Amino acid sequence: MSKITLLIFCSLLLAASVLAWNVPAMAAPSLQDGEAATPTPGPDGRILYFVQSGDSLFGIAALAGITVEELRTLNNLPADETTIYEGQQLLLGYGTSGQAATPTSAEGGIIPTLAPPTSTPEGPGTANICVFLFDDTNGDAMRQETEL
Repeated sequence: MSKITLLIFCSLLLAASVLAWNVPAMAAPSLQDGEAATPTPGPDGRILYFVQSGDSLFGIAALAGITVEELRTLNNLPADETTIYEGQQLLLGYGTSGQAATPTSAEGGIIPTLAPPTSTPEGPGTANICVFLFDDTNGDAMRQETEL
């Protein structure tokens, strides 16, 4: 291989590696528009969510802090049904609000409520952050041995 060919090859390799740094990750989520609203119980104690464009059962369940199965049970959704539509009203659970009655489960027992929130401590603090980066070449968001 001549010196010119080797020089051209190395230049192209260097240019390709520099350009690769400017390519966004394929598995990265898109930016969110604003903050997620905190679900608030209505006058009857029900916490409702209105499905928005791009929502999924998994995402709504994660937002509410419940499992997809709990979300399905609360809304009488069949296990094989994954279709939700924009504007659909979903029950996320029950909270306490003013004159709300205590909801009960189908078995007659009382549905447990979450513990009240605790105050955030004030003042400086420290934290540890662990970041694990890898080149997700197949876009499955899981690192394989072949991915650097």
